[in-house]
Amino acid sequence: MSPHREEVVAEIATLEALYELGQASRLGRHAWSEASDWAMLPLDRRELLDTIDRVVERIAARTEWGRDVVLWRLGCQARQTHERERLPIEQLKRCHEFIAMLETTLLVPLTHRDDARRVLFEVRDLYRAAGFEIERMRDALAVRAEPSDFSALDFVEFGELSAAFATYRQALRPDPVGAPRFGSPLPRPCAPHIGRARIHAAYDFPELLGAEIAERILSHLTACGRCAEAARRIRADDRAQDIDRQIDLMRDGRVDPAELMRRAERLSRVAERLAEAGRSAGLYSAAS
Repeated sequence: MSPHREEVVAEIATLEALYELGQASRLGRHAWSEASDWAMLPLDRRELLDTIDRVVERIAARTEWGRDVVLWRLGCQARQTHERERLPIEQLKRCHEFIAMLETTLLVPLTHRDDARRVLFEVRDLYRAAGFEIERMRDALAVRAEPSDFSALDFVEFGELSAAFATYRQALRPDPVGAPRFGSPLPRPCAPHIGRARIHAAYDFPELLGAEIAERILSHLTACGRCAEAARRIRADDRAQDIDRQIDLMRDGRVDPAELMRRAERLSRVAERLAEAGRSAGLYSAAS
């Protein structure tokens, strides 16, 4: 092999090694020059960039969005690898703190892709509302105006994201006259802590909520007397309205009577579960 050819082979081997280093960093490098830049970075900066990237990957998997979309939704203006490498170290630390807080507080309790996406639609505005102060954002998520009220994070546990975001914003704008009194931001009718739609879904269509959230809701309805009683009334009222509607459809020939009976039996079993939840919570009124 000629000396010139040997030099070319050695150069290619070096570039390939640098490229593999860039791939190992998991930052999606597509040019050997970027891999070379990566190799020159201080170790602490490489570790921080790698940690950030792993969080972004987990968020991307949870939302089923690409990395660029996730970074855009997070408000990151340095979506290219080489741009992130040049950010000041303090900015990278704040970035990591922000997305780590987002993952552990708002995303971990959610099991549905669409819920995770909804969080990413809102997160930039939530951050802005806290004046881009991560600690203030964390505090507002955890505030309960009264012991019986829910914090924003409590609502997230049940997937009640609209109520969670409303509670969070209320926590950032307390009443200047006195202590804030939030109450429940859920649309009526509702139980104090669970919305009407999720009460029905937890009993009838838990797969729409995700098994973990549905189980949390049912456990809460067993433990919280006020919610158990409210859920019983909501289920009873909606059941009566639904049966009346189905009877009208049956009379019009649009619903099979046998199907109506199956629905009635299923609703009766749900009513029994609600009554048992009420008794467990100390309520001794049977569901009607």
